[in-house]
Amino acid sequence: MSNKPRSLFSLTKDSLAAWLAEQGEPAYRAGQILRWVYKRWAASFSEMSDLSAALRDKLARHFVIGQARLVKTQPSADGGTTKYLFELSDGSRIESVIMRPGKGVSLCLSSQTGCSTACQFCATGAVGAGRNLAGHEIVEQAWRMGRDAGGFTHVVFMGMGEPLRNLPGVIEAMKVLTDEDKLAFGARKITLSTCGIAPGIRDLLKSPVHPHLALSLNSPYENERVRLMPGTKRYPLERVLDACAEYVRATGRHLTFEYVLLQDVNDSRQHAMQLGDLAVRMGANVNLIQYNPTPGAPFRSPSSEQMNTFRHWVELRRANVSVRFRRGRDIQAACGQLRAAAPPRPRRPRSA
Repeated sequence: MSNKPRSLFSLTKDSLAAWLAEQGEPAYRAGQILRWVYKRWAASFSEMSDLSAALRDKLARHFVIGQARLVKTQPSADGGTTKYLFELSDGSRIESVIMRPGKGVSLCLSSQTGCSTACQFCATGAVGAGRNLAGHEIVEQAWRMGRDAGGFTHVVFMGMGEPLRNLPGVIEAMKVLTDEDKLAFGARKITLSTCGIAPGIRDLLKSPVHPHLALSLNSPYENERVRLMPGTKRYPLERVLDACAEYVRATGRHLTFEYVLLQDVNDSRQHAMQLGDLAVRMGANVNLIQYNPTPGAPFRSPSSEQMNTFRHWVELRRANVSVRFRRGRDIQAACGQLRAAAPPRPRRPRSA
């Protein structure tokens, strides 16, 4: 059996209380420890001044407050975006982002170390599937960035990976985010972005936490959608939209169409009209995203003027539209870019 310290983020209040009982400690100590970590952002057990020195020493031998190594942080010149590159205990690397779109602070979390959807415009898609993150690895991203930012107002599962292909890990993380003894975050401030895994959308209904849903659409035309996102081939758009409608009806959550605008690919007036009609039919908001160029990808980013023209066309169909202009280009903020650019960790020489 491994003696490696466990991440404290993997413990429930009950499991922590059970461990404390084995140490001869009262159950209320679990609440004290969780308050130090999740309410006061304590990064070490030595900070927990209302615990005995002996208990702090035991905690430090059995647990760690996070296991990821921070490889790099990269703030944008305008201060609106900060990207984090973490190395996990198995050497895998993931990216997370703090976004400050206005008065709020949004955290963008990864759910996998790669992605099998293979979106043609995404740096992560070029990596391949990778592995699923454990719930505590997702929570640690939120905790590390939340601690640096002094709190946060929104969480989006829009980082590396397809969240619905790691639903157990994502649900575990959302339970921690919304747990009153932990981060006590509102479910209505969480959004999950998916390329359209129809069975996964229905499985999400079984979750005790129901986030808002964002469908990464990128084309209203089936053939083009599959060409841009090959991993969606198994799930035709109409089937996905049926699942989205079922989810919205059952949960009362919002549906958003995310649409990455690619110059001379999916930015015609016909695309806009079809997109607008689809949004009105589904009662969905449209979030237009200015493409953030990815090395090696054969796409160009539209100008701000082109973005606004496309928005106008969509709005002519009576759809609600918001525009997210390119942010953080100076820090390689497109998903997967920072990891691709960062040098690998030097390997230790093998002993003779």
